[in-house]
Amino acid sequence: QKESTLHLVLRLRGGCPPERCCCCDLYSGVKIWTIIFLVLTVIGAIYAIYSIVTIPDGAFYVGQQVAFAIIYFINIGLLTFGFTAVNTYNAPRISIFWKVLVLQLILVLISSLILTILAVVNIDDYIASTGGVPQGFDARTYRESVSFFIVSSFVVNAAVNGGFTLWYVWACKVLADKIQTEEIKNPEGTTTSSTA
Repeated sequence: QKESTLHLVLRLRGGCPPERCCCCDLYSGVKIWTIIFLVLTVIGAIYAIYSIVTIPDGAFYVGQQVAFAIIYFINIGLLTFGFTAVNTYNAPRISIFWKVLVLQLILVLISSLILTILAVVNIDDYIASTGGVPQGFDARTYRESVSFFIVSSFVVNAAVNGGFTLWYVWACKVLADKIQTEEIKNPEGTTTSSTA
């Protein structure tokens, strides 16, 4: 018998909050993903610094790389705060963490949109700073292709990053609520219900 769409969605949701986070229980899943995000962010920060150091003088996108580096370092601090909150079962701090993540996502999407618009509006400067139009390419067609790539990269990144961040935020929110109501307890009996 064919499985109904509702049953399929519910079965696929088996790895999502409020009960689970991927293939783990909710608490372990949030903790593991926080560590993964922290490691990836440190790698991203290292790459951003490398990119800034190796960018040719006068490159159009140097400001963008500096902005990315700043965002990575802010994320390292934020994720460290989040990991500490999760690790100590501190519900109020986890709540602060997921709310700041939502605010940060909004700011990152807005700043990425602005950078995308600037790159497309100043496409000739952008192309010149990346080495110019390659030999054998029509300049107009190349500009259109690069503009399309820049815009589509923003759309894909916004969809993937936004969707995944919102899923993670949901897991953090549910975890904070469950710790607050003592549905999830620290095995050591030191659940924190204050921001101290």
